[in-house]
Amino acid sequence: GRAARDVVALRGVLGEPDAASSLTKRKRPPVAKRGTTPFEQGAARAGWLRAQLELGSGPIASMRELVAECFPEITVLYAHLGGVEPVAGLAFADRTRGPAIVLNLDGKNTSALVRRFSLAHELGHILFDWNRQEPFGQLSGFKDDSRLAVEQCANAFAMRFLCPEARLRRLAKGAPPMEAALTLAREWGIHFDAGRLYLRNAAHVDVPPDPSQSLLAAQVRAGWASAEDPELDRFPLAETPPERRSVVARLAATAYARGRIPRDRFARL
Repeated sequence: GRAARDVVALRGVLGEPDAASSLTKRKRPPVAKRGTTPFEQGAARAGWLRAQLELGSGPIASMRELVAECFPEITVLYAHLGGVEPVAGLAFADRTRGPAIVLNLDGKNTSALVRRFSLAHELGHILFDWNRQEPFGQLSGFKDDSRLAVEQCANAFAMRFLCPEARLRRLAKGAPPMEAALTLAREWGIHFDAGRLYLRNAAHVDVPPDPSQSLLAAQVRAGWASAEDPELDRFPLAETPPERRSVVARLAATAYARGRIPRDRFARL
């Protein structure tokens, strides 16, 4: 939260537009029809956003780059949030911290494919669950019945945003179950656990619970790792926490280089 607040302050120092206001001015999605299930709502949201961004029906090369290019108002931070029953990430928005997404670096999120899904999930919360007026906060992965529908909708959105359901159905018809899961990992960047559920729920295809060696290899291939790499490991100061190694550091360096903040503040940031 403090890191996100510093991002808002630095953007103000640099004369950049207010992020929350900029996102508020974007086109809002259509309201879901009464009686639609969370899964149907998530699917509709994914289709709407793909159309708005003119993504077609192909794979997304990098969720990290897509958010940076298409939604520069949204701050994406990375932090160590724990690896035992961890949250995958969290999303929050208000006037002092702006719209922000924080991705966990621990637990399952050490996988680039899981972080990729987590980022799509949190993007769904920011774009569709925040009313753009009141402060917003959503802790994803939190097991609470009152939030179950919201989380189901965000999961459905994330999965169908990464791979449209029509493409999944076509894939499921033309390949054995494990081969379909392998294609989801290799070509669409979808982790085996998520892909297995997607194939079962959307195409009624049962995939064995244990992934093949080729599928495990596809999940860690260099292409996905570099596509979703937040570049935190190459930061020159080991004592700097990860949430300050990306956008905070870049904005602070820019502000200092332009003479907008003193050296001591740069060092603290």
